[in-house]
Amino acid sequence: AAWGSAAGWIDKKSTKRRAQRLRHVGRLYPPSNSSTMAVILAHYSRVHLRRWLETPAARIAGVDFRELGPVEWWEELPKYRFLLAAPGSGIQTAKAIEALLVLTVPIVQHLVFSTYHELVARGFPIALVDRWAEVTPRSLSRWWAALSPRLEGFRRNCLTADAYWRMYTGAVER
Repeated sequence: AAWGSAAGWIDKKSTKRRAQRLRHVGRLYPPSNSSTMAVILAHYSRVHLRRWLETPAARIAGVDFRELGPVEWWEELPKYRFLLAAPGSGIQTAKAIEALLVLTVPIVQHLVFSTYHELVARGFPIALVDRWAEVTPRSLSRWWAALSPRLEGFRRNCLTADAYWRMYTGAVER
């Protein structure tokens, strides 16, 4: 798995404190105008992911942590079967869709939001975890067997402007 660094400000210790203060007064989080709850949960998830990345379990799972610039990101992402799609400042992360565009399975920690469960229910080939420690060689094999056969068809049929419009307007049933 690889990981870009576009929302690196979320990783800073001060981010959680600032988001908690803003949440208390009912404001959105600048610079992204995001939900403060989403920012707090993203910070939590990313801190736990970074801790887990340094464990023997992450090494056994074959996790490769790299921070990449935009050009390198698009060159490297298709080389991986999976992406640990850490949350950004929103309820969803664009990294999950970017992974699907290049036929890589995103692994997403769903946290408290139902969004990713809804996407999986609509057929998105995404692996969901409660904790990053659920990423093991066994789970990776299981996810790859279940999800990889669907990647090309999903990209062809669902990751287009027409498909998005059909989903947005409700023309596609669950």
